[in-house]
Amino acid sequence: MAEALIDPPRGRAEWKKYLLAIFIGLLLVVVILGGLQVASYFWTQPRGETPPPIIETASVPYLDSTTRTYGWQLLPSVQSQVKKAQGEKVIYEVTYKTDSWRRRVVFPEPDLTRKKFLIYLGCSNTFGQGLVDEETLDFQLSSRFPEYQSYNYGVPGWGLGHVLALAENEKFSEQIPQKTGLVIYSFPTYHVDRFFGGLQTIDWAGGLPYYRWESDHLVRRGFIHEERWLYARAARWWNQSFLRSQFHLAGPFARTRDELEIACKAVSEVKRRVTSQFEQAEFLLVLHPHSDGDDLTVCLDQYGVKWLDLRDLFRGHDRNLVNIEGDGHTNRFGNELLAQQIETQLKGQGY
Repeated sequence: MAEALIDPPRGRAEWKKYLLAIFIGLLLVVVILGGLQVASYFWTQPRGETPPPIIETASVPYLDSTTRTYGWQLLPSVQSQVKKAQGEKVIYEVTYKTDSWRRRVVFPEPDLTRKKFLIYLGCSNTFGQGLVDEETLDFQLSSRFPEYQSYNYGVPGWGLGHVLALAENEKFSEQIPQKTGLVIYSFPTYHVDRFFGGLQTIDWAGGLPYYRWESDHLVRRGFIHEERWLYARAARWWNQSFLRSQFHLAGPFARTRDELEIACKAVSEVKRRVTSQFEQAEFLLVLHPHSDGDDLTVCLDQYGVKWLDLRDLFRGHDRNLVNIEGDGHTNRFGNELLAQQIETQLKGQGY
């Protein structure tokens, strides 16, 4: 048996060779990836004349980025003339008005004789970014339901985490005189990405409310870039990597089924917290056509959330027919299509 044993000195020499080979292999991988990263930098540099930057200007600020509750929110009682342009080309020029509760106002005066409310939750497409009042989804849909008074809580750039924070912190029943009505959350599926600080969001959005699933419920833990700073830096690095930029890989940051479940729970929590403040309120999640990727329809029914799938509504239409040219937000025609479909759904249910 003793003759079959590996000679100890020889065994150590073999292990050293293996470790050296592994080290050299890893070094080659690092060198190759580094070279590809450098090459991609030069490959992706713009060639020829660089177009002028797109700049938005406002006569007075309409966003407040100092809030520790939401990251950013609308300012109250503001009327601001907003212009977005690329060089000499004007993309839009509009006026935004907000009320004392930081809601966008698209109708001249609230009609308090209306017996029901219509609450809008969402982001820039709900707010009506780049649109005059009459072009917004709020105006287009609310005009079809004259017995409802609309209240637009949409804020540009918000996601599911912001809307959940709003549902947790706002006393809607004190801000809205009507006691019965409908809550509509216009939901592009990139709201899931904004909820988790995903690759579509991590580079530009700093004030993302961070929620964790703890002891069978969602708990707010500050902001993603502060509480998960290592993840945020890694995700931003991955966004800038050669593999990500050239092959559009989600890599280790792709959404899991468990995360989709958490997002569905977050939507159901928004529903519970808002509707529970009123005598009678219904909730409808409208899946917006600006959706690609994360699919919450796999678990919404499980958590009692009614939803309307309009993700394919713009399919077949030229992009510039339904979106603001040079900007990407839904334009008047796109909102008319949305309003028609939502109206059909609601009136079919007796609204």
